[in-house]
Amino acid sequence: MANKRIFIILGMHRSGTSAVAGLLHTSGISMGFTFRKPLEQNPKGFFEEELFRQFNDILLNKVGYNVKEWRTDYSGVVADYLEITTGIKIIKSFDHNIRSWGWKDPRTCLTIDVWLKVLRSCGMLQYTNIIIVNRSIKAVSKSLFIRGNIVDLNEGEKLYKMYHQHINIGLSNYRNKINILTISYENLIKGNDFNRLESFCDVKLDKNFIDTSLNHGD
Repeated sequence: MANKRIFIILGMHRSGTSAVAGLLHTSGISMGFTFRKPLEQNPKGFFEEELFRQFNDILLNKVGYNVKEWRTDYSGVVADYLEITTGIKIIKSFDHNIRSWGWKDPRTCLTIDVWLKVLRSCGMLQYTNIIIVNRSIKAVSKSLFIRGNIVDLNEGEKLYKMYHQHINIGLSNYRNKINILTISYENLIKGNDFNRLESFCDVKLDKNFIDTSLNHGD
């Protein structure tokens, strides 16, 4: 399909990935069809397609890792043939007749190597674009603490570093084969990274979607 593009948004929980996903989704890049209901901490929504979220949990549960336990002892997962096949089916179900699409789920930071193997198996690496969303590690830790996910800010910092370590590990063999953009959530809400994101996505983005009043944690 001409001009096909796939966007994967990577970033730790509470890093602004929902804002970026929502920005893309409302600007014509489909982030999915079945989303979680908005909650108080994300009143505009999470923009997490359930199929990707559920499959990520299957991969992580396979090695005994539960995201909601907020542990820092995750060491990675290797997908077997059946799991790669399932991933291919998910990718192809969304890729059919959609020119620009993607997904966002913080769990993908921990499973991105699996997804890139799936995309390689589908012959779609050349269409793949990665958007890494960074945010102040202290702001992320504070936001997790306020939400009640952690009882110690140091644990939040360890979690942040662990997630980004696995982003780097997962991308290490693909950096010359895919397009990667790293942006700062703080810069985005100030407007400083907006043009870079817009250029990377090659689409006119709706600036009005970004609500600075939802910048919890700073």
